[in-house]
Amino acid sequence: MKVEEEVLLSYYREVEKLNERADISLVRHVESGQFFIQKVLPASSASVYRKLMEMKVDGIPEVFHVVEDDDSVIIIEELINGITVHEYLESNGPFPPEQAVNIIYSLCRILKSFHNAKPPIIHRDIKPSNVIIDADNHVTLIDFDASKIYDKNKSRDTILMGTAAFAAPEQFGYSQSDARTDIYALGVLLNVMLTGLIPSEKLYDGYCTGVIRKCIAMDPNDRYSSVDILMKHLKSAAPKFVPPGFRTKRPWKMILASCGYAAMILSCSWMIFEDGTPVYLQWIERFAAFLCMASIVIFAFDYCSIATRLPISGSANIVLSWIGRIMWMCLSIVIIIGLLTVIGNF
Repeated sequence: MKVEEEVLLSYYREVEKLNERADISLVRHVESGQFFIQKVLPASSASVYRKLMEMKVDGIPEVFHVVEDDDSVIIIEELINGITVHEYLESNGPFPPEQAVNIIYSLCRILKSFHNAKPPIIHRDIKPSNVIIDADNHVTLIDFDASKIYDKNKSRDTILMGTAAFAAPEQFGYSQSDARTDIYALGVLLNVMLTGLIPSEKLYDGYCTGVIRKCIAMDPNDRYSSVDILMKHLKSAAPKFVPPGFRTKRPWKMILASCGYAAMILSCSWMIFEDGTPVYLQWIERFAAFLCMASIVIFAFDYCSIATRLPISGSANIVLSWIGRIMWMCLSIVIIIGLLTVIGNF
């Protein structure tokens, strides 16, 4: 390590260890007071992190310093605030289908830059604890410690790395990891976000089951060949304007939803009015009542991801999200009632 590199690292003071192995720490810059992540990794990781520092891709932690020291490398990178997919699942259970698909879509956009690099970079460890969602629902892919730069001259991986449940078969020495390896992990991740379990324990039964099956095919040649193609299939698989209750095509949900929608229509049709109320106004009030009920369904079940696109209700924090949804429900009902009042005064 050069003297100037030693001086540079001396500005970062350790705050706490973040894992049992003590190779990842939260550090604070003594002058700026900002917090960063410091990693001490094998020297073989240096080339990947130098490449990340050069590329500056949105959706990953920014890498500020890569300092080699004998047989190790010290990394200083951006601290990302938010909750991991793993933490969300533990607190809230499976994701709504639209939100899960949106997260995978965001990860595809991030990975596209690395898979299209010359040579490509393969992440090799995409899993719930390595995906962070912040308060604005922005997705960040972290932990490139198991990543590798693709070498077309190699027939198989020389170092076996990755998390077993999310690792593709080729990561166990059958062949070399490539973009399809990350696509396999994306398929497993999508299934976990939708069910809480890996596909071998429970395969998701819904509109994107076919996408998951193709992602996790044992033979890499049977998977999507690129994240671009996966993104197109995610878009085409998503149900267009299908009402809540019918999106997963589960019979019990469709029966409950049908009963609920029928109750909404009947309650509006059987509304009682004062004598002398004009017929046209009766129908306007019935329609307004239906819209009020529909707005509750729209925001409660995040129809067409409307809630996730709005402030507060789009928060990754479940409490803030529901506060936001209730707020937007109330606001929409007030607007509907206000319009009804204006019409009734004409």
